[in-house]
Amino acid sequence: MDKDSPDLHQDLNALKTKFQEMRKLIGTMPGIHVSPEQQQQQLHSLREQVRTKNELLQKYKSLCMFEIPKDVSQCPGLGRRKRGRRPVGTFVARSARASPGIRFDF
Repeated sequence: MDKDSPDLHQDLNALKTKFQEMRKLIGTMPGIHVSPEQQQQQLHSLREQVRTKNELLQKYKSLCMFEIPKDVSQCPGLGRRKRGRRPVGTFVARSARASPGIRFDF
């Protein structure tokens, strides 16, 4: 290839233009100006949030709120009755005709 060919100069100018565009684009990317130490802190914080949320999710799943098992002895608080309260999972429907109510146990 000839060093002074017009095609070579045109290709070099196009390449320079692409490099300038990419430099501008990189400068606008979010977080590009954050130091590696700050990135590590953010990463640690986000991992801690994920760990905490996973622990809470496991805790809520263990409360049997998403599924009512047939054997309520598996879930703390479902089988025991407290003073004047119906066990969780019991609901009484009342209508104008049926004053005592119809009881549904899950």
